[in-house]
Amino acid sequence: MPADPLDLTSLNAAEREALALLASGHTAKSIATLTGRTEAAVNERLRDARRKTGVGSSRELARLLRDPDWASRTEEAMLARYRRIAGVGSDVQVRCARTICVVTGAFRSDDAVDALQSAKLTADMRALGFVEDAQHFETDATNGERFAAYWVRSTPASD
Repeated sequence: MPADPLDLTSLNAAEREALALLASGHTAKSIATLTGRTEAAVNERLRDARRKTGVGSSRELARLLRDPDWASRTEEAMLARYRRIAGVGSDVQVRCARTICVVTGAFRSDDAVDALQSAKLTADMRALGFVEDAQHFETDATNGERFAAYWVRSTPASD
């Protein structure tokens, strides 16, 4: 019997990351670029996630993961918190699925995110019911240092 399609507890971190980006509107190709994996590896993670959740297609899984009302409120709250950090650029984007949010953006070259700001952000995210799952950084000659942070919902859904 397949698992509840919204129960992601059986998924590993790489599968959750791929699903979060998929639910955020990314394709397998763009997920591969963002995570530094091959497109084949991303497709394998998505296939494994579909198998574990019992959902037939990646598109359907992404649709099930997205709760527009809750996601919109949570995205706004997370975005406000990230924009308060001095070293984070104005291009920060937040996309949330039912159990995970992905925050992407760039660091401004003139400011660094210090430990105190990082600790405050972590406390703010915990207050919203999230714990950090992973971070990914890459340096691009054109855009500078970019980041992606993955926050997993630690409190039961109340929406």
